[in-house]
Amino acid sequence: MKALNFKKPHLLILAGIRGAGKTYFASHFSDTFDAPFVCDELIYKTTGDTDIKKIRSYFLAMLFKTNSTVILETDEANTPLGRLKLSKIAKRYGYEPIIIWVQTDSTTAGQRLNNNKHIKKEKDNFVSPSNNENFVVISGKHTYSTQLKIVLNKLSEAHKRAANDIKVAPREVNS
Repeated sequence: MKALNFKKPHLLILAGIRGAGKTYFASHFSDTFDAPFVCDELIYKTTGDTDIKKIRSYFLAMLFKTNSTVILETDEANTPLGRLKLSKIAKRYGYEPIIIWVQTDSTTAGQRLNNNKHIKKEKDNFVSPSNNENFVVISGKHTYSTQLKIVLNKLSEAHKRAANDIKVAPREVNS
């Protein structure tokens, strides 16, 4: 499918407990729109390097140069301070950050983790986004097409806001 084209590019930041379905959504979205997907867990599995934040920062800086929508999955997105830091970085590069909160009950998430033994079973420190954060909620138990409709509606709202923020210079009138 075609890449997403907006006047202002977006950084889609995935948040939610482990096993919620963040990677599932992100990988499908990435495939659908040819959007770059940066994932701390995948960086670690690929490189074995424990300095994931440094590698992620490098990749994001390079991807931000493309002005394309980028998807990010990192445990930093699970705390208000982490989301704030990520949002500030995105804004510095001219990106609009949108948090995608993938909600799934802990029983289902636990079952998914048990089925994926390669996933580290660290304690979740997830804190829900607050009303002053730009976020959308999707269910980790719904189909990708249902999730996608919700996220595209949010992106459409953001696009309309950005279009309204553009100030039109007054025309010069020749007398």
